[in-house]
Parts: sequence; structure tokens; C-alpha cells
Amino acid sequence: MKTSKEVDFCKKLFYTNGRNKIIELLDNSNLTEKEKLLLHSRYIEGLKIKEMCEKFHIEEEAYKKSQRRTLIKFYNFIQA
Repeated sequence: MKTSKEVDFCKKLFYTNGRNKIIELLDNSNLTEKEKLLLHSRYIEGLKIKEMCEKFHIEEEAYKKSQRRTLIKFYNFIQA
């Protein structure tokens, strides 16, 4: 699956900012609690995709689609 500029932007944001800044951004975002947990688990806790699938009891492809939608929603929030 090809990544979009929105997804790439968010990933770079997570990897170049400190933990506290990312937590603050997530807490103040328009994401649902489940979406926040998804991004927190992946980018703050550092869980691998396989671990994420086990944690959320979903298939890998479903997880990837969910993560992509969530990152795009987060990007749109940041850009607003």
C-alpha cells in the first residue's frame, strides 16, 4: 500500500518530536479514544504491527487501513 503525504508527515512528526509533545498533541486532538490508543500504542509504546494486531484483535490488513485513516484524520486536525 502506497503511503500518502499525510501519513508520511505524521510518522515524521512522531519520530522527530519528544514523547511529551506527541502525548499532548494526541490528547488535544479530535481523535476518538480508540484512535488515540492506536497511535499511542504504535508510536509512543513502540509496538510492532504484529503486536498491534494481537492487542486490538484484528487482522494486519484491517489494522493498516485503520492506522492510515487515523493518521490522515490526525494530519487534517494538525493542519486546521
